[in-house]
Amino acid sequence: MRISPTSGGVRLRLPDPVRDVIETTVSQVVGLIDAPDPDDPAVGRLLPDAYRDDTEAAREFRELTQDDLLERKRSDAAVVLATVRGRDLDVAQAEAWLRSLTDVRLVLGERLGLRADGDAEVLMGHGDDDVRQAVAVLQHLGWVQELLIEALEGGGH
Repeated sequence: MRISPTSGGVRLRLPDPVRDVIETTVSQVVGLIDAPDPDDPAVGRLLPDAYRDDTEAAREFRELTQDDLLERKRSDAAVVLATVRGRDLDVAQAEAWLRSLTDVRLVLGERLGLRADGDAEVLMGHGDDDVRQAVAVLQHLGWVQELLIEALEGGGH
């Protein structure tokens, strides 16, 4: 796997299994975005309260911003899904990838119950196969993000 800078963005050299995981997980997050359940803790991670100590202010802020935030998340995910099989991303597309992969990682982290540094490593050592696989996906997507950031910075973007 390699992500390298280009004059207009980044070049992706991702194996098909990585592209498959990105496509699947981003699509799953789109499902959460399209039908947000306010009682789902993962949705809470995607749409956190702006105010923790003022319920009314948090509700008002959410009413004013939630639709725009959800639309931005949908738009970012659409960019990823449209370009995941491609080779080159421009800067705006790469940035959409970064935001969308962050959303995926927030959802995965919430589903896994990750709360502190080191929690993922504990689950890798003591979780069942499904949990270890989910943690591996979370970590791998973090690596993709890191490579994207390095390529954007390396290209002077």
